[in-house]
Amino acid sequence: ATGTATDITDRIAAEERLRAAHARFESLVAGMPLGYIVWSTDFRVLEWNPAASAIFGYSPEQALGRPAVELIVPEEGRSANEQMCRALLDGETSAAAVFVNRKHNGEKIRCEWYSSALPGLDDDVNAIATLVRDVSERERLEGQLRQSQKLESLGVLAGGVAHDFNNLLVGILGNASLALEQLPLGAPERRLIER
Repeated sequence: ATGTATDITDRIAAEERLRAAHARFESLVAGMPLGYIVWSTDFRVLEWNPAASAIFGYSPEQALGRPAVELIVPEEGRSANEQMCRALLDGETSAAAVFVNRKHNGEKIRCEWYSSALPGLDDDVNAIATLVRDVSERERLEGQLRQSQKLESLGVLAGGVAHDFNNLLVGILGNASLALEQLPLGAPERRLIER
């Protein structure tokens, strides 16, 4: 009888490290506050984390395999979406891009997208990974802050104008008061100066 034996200790250790890294990644994706979506090259959903469900209202089961334009891209945003998709397929990484998106219930929201092409073994684009967050509330609050600052500036301007006007009125009232002291009680001009 003959036999061979191979030491697989290193391979088993490497597989264990790979499983641990995969478990950490799965935990990270499931717990992150940003939506994490992986798209195929024809922009169908391959991965959809719980934060993406919270943002758009689709469960992973409802989203998987469906195209972006069917799920979250409103009619008026399709041309901008197509441009972004073409750029990503050409290997570009997008900076923060803000788009109007559609939730499951039809509500329009503004989302900030960070996208990156995922290369395959032959360096062609294999998939697109995106991080997304709903910035509708932040933009609404920023708008309110800008409006508040405008009103504050207007208040300061109005206060300045009122102060300048009051300075002019003090001179007029003072001179009118002096004129009243100089006029006799029955003078016809007296009524006009009192007014």
